[in-house]
Amino acid sequence: MSASDCIHSEVLPNLSILYAGGASDNAQELLAAERFRQLIDRCLRDYEFTIIDTPPTNACADARRIGSIIGYMLIVARANVTLLNDVSTLAQRLQEDGTRVVGTVLNED
Repeated sequence: MSASDCIHSEVLPNLSILYAGGASDNAQELLAAERFRQLIDRCLRDYEFTIIDTPPTNACADARRIGSIIGYMLIVARANVTLLNDVSTLAQRLQEDGTRVVGTVLNED
């Protein structure tokens, strides 16, 4: 199956979506595969903006792996839930992985 078969074009005007699908027992292997890197490269090349919503970084390593492939990441934190120290530690770990942190967003005030 090609990426074109999976991308839902024009869900809304100027918005296309690629759904992640269900949970996988070998998620890290899938994220490490060349095919995933090619998909990301295509999305970054063909679309004006590419947003990848990842699981929380404290729940699994998927977000850090995706960040290292893309090269940059925006950290989203929940007000009155996420600890400032956790955001700082995450930013440091992402930078150690070679991921540039481009900003942070505080939501759910």
